[in-house]
Amino acid sequence: MRGKYLGKPSSSRSYGVGIASHFILKIGILANPDKPGAVSTLNDLRQALESRGCTTILDDQAARLMDEPGGIPASLFAQEVDVAAVLGGDGTMLNAVLRLGDFRKPVAGINIGTLGFLTSCTDEELDAFAESITSENYRISERTMLQATVRRSRKGSGGFPPSTRSPWPGGKPRPSSPWALP
Repeated sequence: MRGKYLGKPSSSRSYGVGIASHFILKIGILANPDKPGAVSTLNDLRQALESRGCTTILDDQAARLMDEPGGIPASLFAQEVDVAAVLGGDGTMLNAVLRLGDFRKPVAGINIGTLGFLTSCTDEELDAFAESITSENYRISERTMLQATVRRSRKGSGGFPPSTRSPWPGGKPRPSSPWALP
């Protein structure tokens, strides 16, 4: 699966895709509801984008987070939006790309939290992000996502021993979270 990820704003001429000047941009927003500050960041992002003439469309989970009717499945974003903005961190970005499916348009990550390698900016840079989108002042970095399956024999014929450590925080899954590991 290939995807386009918006990079940091460029300091010189734009490397944008030329869509902002032709029509009103539709920005699809996905948000990790488990991140503290997701609601306020989503509100701030919408305000920054809409004040620059963009239309924002929430995926169904972000709409529930905002207690709003509507929202569309992320898998339909390819037909409905020009750019996808993902609020969370690197794990949220990876989850969102899976949920977006065959989405061959720019995906921009907005980090809510500490450190993000896949995200384009932080939640403190929303105005600069919105300005970069609407002025086409950004770079696109193409990424490839691999899908892998790990198979273990029951006899334990070498390799790594089975892990006894749970991947879940606190050792137990939170089944109510759409962002939890499978």
